[in-house]
Amino acid sequence: MDDRALSLQDLEGEQWGRPLSPTTEVTRAVFEAWQKPLAELRPVDLVVLLQQQVGLAHLVPVVLDEIDRSPYSCGGLYPGDVLVALLNVDESFWEAGPELKARLDHLVETLPEYEDELITLAAPVDEAVRRYRNPPPDPDERVTRLHP
Repeated sequence: MDDRALSLQDLEGEQWGRPLSPTTEVTRAVFEAWQKPLAELRPVDLVVLLQQQVGLAHLVPVVLDEIDRSPYSCGGLYPGDVLVALLNVDESFWEAGPELKARLDHLVETLPEYEDELITLAAPVDEAVRRYRNPPPDPDERVTRLHP
């Protein structure tokens, strides 16, 4: 069976059940995305899971495929927010997965130019790419604001 037919819940072998009530929108979104088959995850799901660093071993290959197909894929905030969320994944993940890091490096180096109408929305993407290429010495500075 193709892993993309399975959810993170299936792949990780963890049944989360339902979130405790009351809960936040982010918590609800993570719980819902956790239970969706990988093939059904939308860009908005990818962003929230990446931001929460959930299921990365299974999620990152899916996200790399999404970025390869649509480099400035929008998860609901701005064009390229999926890429920004991916670039903000903790460095320890990339150190443990050099083949995925090499793939990300290639995607970042071959990013196409923005369409003219996206130029004003490009600041968060530009900042995340700049920080990825030249990481600050303090890991706490790697976090990029979600809004331009």
